[in-house]
Amino acid sequence: MRIEDLLRFKMVSDPQISRDGKQVLFVLNTVDRKRDSYQDHLCVVPAKGGKVTQLTKKNVRNQSPRWSPDGERVLFVAGDDGQKMTKLCVMDLGSRRTSTLCVMPNMVEKPSWSPDGKKVLFLSRIRVDEEQINHKSDVKIVKHLWYKFTTTGWFHDTRKHVFVVGARRGEPRQVTTGEFDVAAASWMPNGEDVAFVANLTDRTDSSIYKDVWITASSSKGGRRRVTKGRWQMDAVSAMPKGSSILFVGREIPDESLIIQKKSNIFAVRRGDGEPANLTKNFDQWVVPFHSCVPGWADNPKFATDTSEVYFMAYEKGSLHVFKVGLEGGRVQRVTSGPRTVVSFTVSNDGAVAYVSTDSNHAPEVWTKDGAGDRRRTNLNGRIVNGSNFSEPEEFWFTTSDRKSVQGWMIKPLKFVAGRKYPSLLSIHGGPYWAYGYGLTEVEHEFQVLAAAGFAVFYTNPRGSLGYGEEFTADISPNWAERDYADIDESVDYVLEKFPFVDKDRLGVFGGSYGGYMPNWAIGHTNRYKAALTDRRVSNIYSCAGVFDLAGSQWPPMPDIGRG
Repeated sequence: MRIEDLLRFKMVSDPQISRDGKQVLFVLNTVDRKRDSYQDHLCVVPAKGGKVTQLTKKNVRNQSPRWSPDGERVLFVAGDDGQKMTKLCVMDLGSRRTSTLCVMPNMVEKPSWSPDGKKVLFLSRIRVDEEQINHKSDVKIVKHLWYKFTTTGWFHDTRKHVFVVGARRGEPRQVTTGEFDVAAASWMPNGEDVAFVANLTDRTDSSIYKDVWITASSSKGGRRRVTKGRWQMDAVSAMPKGSSILFVGREIPDESLIIQKKSNIFAVRRGDGEPANLTKNFDQWVVPFHSCVPGWADNPKFATDTSEVYFMAYEKGSLHVFKVGLEGGRVQRVTSGPRTVVSFTVSNDGAVAYVSTDSNHAPEVWTKDGAGDRRRTNLNGRIVNGSNFSEPEEFWFTTSDRKSVQGWMIKPLKFVAGRKYPSLLSIHGGPYWAYGYGLTEVEHEFQVLAAAGFAVFYTNPRGSLGYGEEFTADISPNWAERDYADIDESVDYVLEKFPFVDKDRLGVFGGSYGGYMPNWAIGHTNRYKAALTDRRVSNIYSCAGVFDLAGSQWPPMPDIGRG
């Protein structure tokens, strides 16, 4: 594996199974080396496997495909080369003809069809402050705590709101207004009302609390508050049949304790009353739920014919699809095997289409039905072969306080028994994340190092997801305590378990929280001869002052005085 091989990967994402379960839409992302950019195109593959057909060709960037209720059209967001995703488009599958519903001044996000297929809901940013609207100078007027993000740029003068446009073209109508940002929105079953997530208080920028609200998609009617608690939430879905509203989040009595509680799926039955925790007996975090990046969470998904709710969660190095009934109770794992599910959708009868990767395969489209888990695309089959790939070896060790910690070792590609090799410890970010079974950009990096003659090992210390709530609890705001002990003890174990690891040529590296920990390590031990940290937290106080996401109450503020 070389660094340049990363350009050959065909990244697959956002699978969308048709309601009848016969076809799967997905986004195919490739690198355009000549233009120094990416291309995203919509593709479709039969759910039983077969030829992959590329649907889009005109625009360079095409994302967020969504089947129309009748299965005859595809809604998607498009952008030209070098431009943001500002076009909302619809393709007629019969003629392959694409029409543009509207063009927005800022990015179009999270589009969805109304239940009758006559309207489309989406999120986009718009200026709401008269001073910002009339501002002509190149000086930026910043009034929000959360005003920029690395992959998005500056949005100091806008707020994210809900819009609705006719499915046959028309002028977009702004549904929500005010000095607040909408994190997520969903059509209600009547096709007129919209459920959305936002903080409508005067602390909209400084508080992590949000509520579910319902408003009319037309200009008629006001808005009604559904939840009345101290909730951190970032996703909402209305049950297609019935009146239940679901959201992913957690109840936080004290905002300073934001990180300690696991996320769950809550149901507000009949659209009113106290939210019921459907996953309270499930000892894993519901994901994707990102505590510090608003808008990254995904809405719960339904199989309407079975009244079941589908979601993802980590489990011992794997990231799987799970399901639970609307009344709660036992959570069942849907997908199987050592794998990382990247994203998924569900058909009416419960068939699942998902993008998955494992230790030997880059991301591909898979399906799960009565016949089991089946891979339906093979777009990256030529990238990995026996001569250029060193397969990770799983191991477990017991810590000094009697906990089991999972890890993996990748031997140098041209391994020779009896030799000693320079070895590198990688620490993942988060800390609420996990290494596991996959072959994406992260594991490609490991394979490049293995090809260069390094052994690479990595573990899931305390704070990692997939090992129960107790395993993740109390790491933040206690960075570099029990988690650092797990990491340090993992090195002791590796030196004993793998005699080819050269204790005199050890290195450590990581990014974000995984970059904070090498910084801490080299201040507390001399066992590492080299350390590399990137996109790192090096000082939590200064990070809190300049962090892109100041309004999210992250990073946590541990007692820095101890170290």
